[in-house]
Amino acid sequence: MRIEELVMGQKLTLQIVINSEQLEFPLTIMEVVPKKHGIYTNAIMKDEKVLSFKASGILTHLIVAFDDAKPHIFYNVTVQTLKSDSGNFCYFISTLGPSKEFNRRGAFRCFLGLYSSVQIGVNNTALDTTIKDVSVTGFSFILPATAREFKPGAIAHVVLTDYIQERNENYTFHLTGIIVRNYKLENGSTVYGCKLNAKVIGLDRYITIKERLQLNKSRKSH
Repeated sequence: MRIEELVMGQKLTLQIVINSEQLEFPLTIMEVVPKKHGIYTNAIMKDEKVLSFKASGILTHLIVAFDDAKPHIFYNVTVQTLKSDSGNFCYFISTLGPSKEFNRRGAFRCFLGLYSSVQIGVNNTALDTTIKDVSVTGFSFILPATAREFKPGAIAHVVLTDYIQERNENYTFHLTGIIVRNYKLENGSTVYGCKLNAKVIGLDRYITIKERLQLNKSRKSH
């Protein structure tokens, strides 16, 4: 769904992601502005001051709950702090992207699409793969239709190697996790979702940087 499909009076949750920390604030829609692809909501006040979410390294997502359907989330929304004609603070929240179904049990996932190799089990040969996405609690990778299938419970190890040109920085993370789910794609390839065995130092910062850059590219393309 699009943000302009929301209705006045609807209850929302603003989710703030700072590194591996997550904060949530309740909001209520005051007005919907379809032409600007956005909504006006109440502002969050603390110690008689309005909270602003424009600091570097912060990701802002908007969660919408429904009585008869799964919640949806708008990723990487823009939150502007404004003052109404009455002198009260409010937020104008906008996004051009559609929402996605949201699973509250999962951590925020960052799409990668990076080529790598994966070793599954102890004595198996490493296989060419694509790391689909990563979060602070897990990762997923794709194997082609020609590869053998692996069942949940197997241990997988991949090396995430990435160079971020905008920051002239190289990143390398060893990701080891247990396969918890798998599903087929239309082309016959299989996606394997894994839960990390332990926290990976620096992964949260890397995810934040990637998401900020992807958001900036998305905004410049519109």
